[in-house]
Amino acid sequence: MSWIDEELERRRKEDVVRESSLAKEVHRQDVVLDGVPWAWKHLVDALVLDVEKFNVVSNRKATTRVLPSKIDVFWRGKPGPLLTVELDSKKLAIVYTLPSESPKKIRVVLNDYSDPYLWVEEEGQVTFERASELLLKPALFPTINRSPG
Repeated sequence: MSWIDEELERRRKEDVVRESSLAKEVHRQDVVLDGVPWAWKHLVDALVLDVEKFNVVSNRKATTRVLPSKIDVFWRGKPGPLLTVELDSKKLAIVYTLPSESPKKIRVVLNDYSDPYLWVEEEGQVTFERASELLLKPALFPTINRSPG
């Protein structure tokens, strides 16, 4: 076999590996995309449940407005959301915004068994309940800036 034949064969093998890798990545993205609505539903359920729990024990009352790909949390009778959480299927992420802060993301990723889960930059893999806590805590229990003395 000449060096030309060897080089062509090597490149053909590389192309096969590259195409296989691309096909696997496309399949993986499709699987994640299929899991995004499931993850979104579970996160919304956790948020609504936590707001209901909060209302049972707190003097202040919050309410949720749930849309197909968005949930807002408000203080009852007050304009403007405390928290807005939106599904961004194209980016395989959940984007959340607190007033006067820039939007942040929670990624939807797959575990080794192709089950979707949530990934938070500072924490890694989180449960839906933990994600709800991370989202609602600063909204329902804002930090109060008190000057010493």
